[in-house]
Amino acid sequence: MDLIDTIRKCICENFSPAIDPGPVLIVAAHPDDETIGAGGLLQRLKRAHFVHITDGAPRDLVDAEQANFTSREAYAQARRREVQEAIAWAGLESVCQLQISNIDQEASYNMAGIAHRLEKIIESIEPTCIFTHAYEGGHPDHDTTAFVVWAACKLLKRNKSKIEVPVLFEFSSYHGSGIGPEIITYDFLPFKSSTVWTSNLTEKECDIKKKMIACFRTQVSTVSLFRVGIERFRICPNYNFHIQPHSGPLYYEFFDWGMTGEKWRWLASETMLLLKVGR
Repeated sequence: MDLIDTIRKCICENFSPAIDPGPVLIVAAHPDDETIGAGGLLQRLKRAHFVHITDGAPRDLVDAEQANFTSREAYAQARRREVQEAIAWAGLESVCQLQISNIDQEASYNMAGIAHRLEKIIESIEPTCIFTHAYEGGHPDHDTTAFVVWAACKLLKRNKSKIEVPVLFEFSSYHGSGIGPEIITYDFLPFKSSTVWTSNLTEKECDIKKKMIACFRTQVSTVSLFRVGIERFRICPNYNFHIQPHSGPLYYEFFDWGMTGEKWRWLASETMLLLKVGR
């Protein structure tokens, strides 16, 4: 059975006991994204490594103060503890957690640096596959994470790395309607020739995922938007990061996060030129 078929069966058919497709790398934008997007899948794996692109704490203190923290650093540390607690519930035999530690909402300004760092991490871990975000305009850090994973793999190929480039999968998260500030969760934007795999979690998996989600005490309002019983995955499409993921305004453009789709695409295009990994 090849890797893709093994992962598909793990997602769709709930293989038991846990399968071991080799080291799996989860690259998420923020602490909690891995649980929201793949908390059930994690329970079906044996070994997983985690990389968080940001520390989950924006520069302004709005979120921190709402969670009763007086500094960005204390809020970031709390989010780090929460994700460690959540991942422990998944029951993985082997876990490694790394954080690239960009400031929440600002990863877009460090795409080249993150891609280089991620390239080195992939070389050291040698994962068979990577699960990460889709490029869908939900959050600029999500889109940046999708981009830097793609770019890091391009760097591996260009630099003729000694390791085999991992297969890229993505978990669903959220995006906008393209009309107003409505949020759409657990559904991918449609992409031609892209098959979506749906995982229906067992009662036990749902119970454990609820415990995982409950660990994110600073994120109650966010995690409450996501239902627990299903998760969706697909092989990463061949994105064109020069164009926006859907027509109409992107979800994050309705918020004062210092980023627009046009600005994000310019940053991505400049990074492609800098890294010489053009599409």
